[in-house]
Amino acid sequence: FSFCVALFEALTGRRPFSGRTVDDLEHAIARGQLEGAKLPRHLEPVLRQGLAADPTRRFGSLRELLDALA
Repeated sequence: FSFCVALFEALTGRRPFSGRTVDDLEHAIARGQLEGAKLPRHLEPVLRQGLAADPTRRFGSLRELLDALA
């Protein structure tokens, strides 16, 4: 999850989720509501999976994530 947050920030210059409070941020993450930044078409589904609120929906390992990015 944190790798995908950092990658999203590096690509867009903004955080993937926003909220004025911790509760707002938690709700944005739970909804999967990514900020409106444009992502390269081939990276968006990979980052969405890596940023899923439910850990079971994310990649099983960093290696799987890196393979998907390649």
